[in-house]
Parts: sequence; structure tokens; C-alpha cells
Amino acid sequence: MVPVLIAGLLAMVAAVVIGPKFIEMLRARNLGQQIRAEGPATHGVKQGTPTMGGILIVASSVIPFLVLSQYTPETMAILFITLGCAAIGFADDYLKLRRRHSLGLPGAGR
Repeated sequence: MVPVLIAGLLAMVAAVVIGPKFIEMLRARNLGQQIRAEGPATHGVKQGTPTMGGILIVASSVIPFLVLSQYTPETMAILFITLGCAAIGFADDYLKLRRRHSLGLPGAGR
């Protein structure tokens, strides 16, 4: 249980320490959220909000996990499920940036 707590603490510290510079880098590269014109007027303030922040969260949690984890089938399943969900989030954000509009991956019914 102690390695799990240490990994969580390291992930939190890494995200807090690296986070501001990472967000600054995303802003400098204009990797910001696009807002739909037909949406509420109050959403206009979100225009340009940096996206792809999940990269920082996943990296800061996966690295301590890999260093401190016991490689049991259960922990590897959690790792691969986490990475799979992260890949879906990355694809969604990438499509939003590439197409320059707020529609990323289509939903299941589309």
C-alpha cells in the first residue's frame, strides 16, 4: 500500500510543479479550445483555453506507477485501461485542434 501512496504523491507533485510551464507551452503553441458560434454567449470566455492537459496528468501518474508498481495482471489491466482512455481523450482533443472546431470524436450513436 505504501508504494501506491508514494506513486500518488509523486504524481501530484509532478503535475503541480510541471503544470504551469506545460500550460504556458500549450498557450504559446495556440493549442486552445474552439467554441461553437451557436453555443451560449457565456462560453465565449472559454475560447483559447488550453487543451491536451491530459497528457500532463497521464504522464505524471504513469511514470511513478511504472517505477513503483508491482507488475501483477490487475495492475497492468489498470494501466492499459488508463492508457486506452487517455488515447481516446487525446484523439478527441487532436481532432478538435486539427479541424479547428469544438466537435471531436463523434458519439456512439453517430
